[in-house]
Amino acid sequence: IFLSFWAEVHYNSIYPEG
Repeated sequence: IFLSFWAEVHYNSIYPEG
């Protein structure tokens, strides 16, 4: 799903966990 991909990238950009 597009939203899933966007959310993952955005989340990682803001809250990177390594």
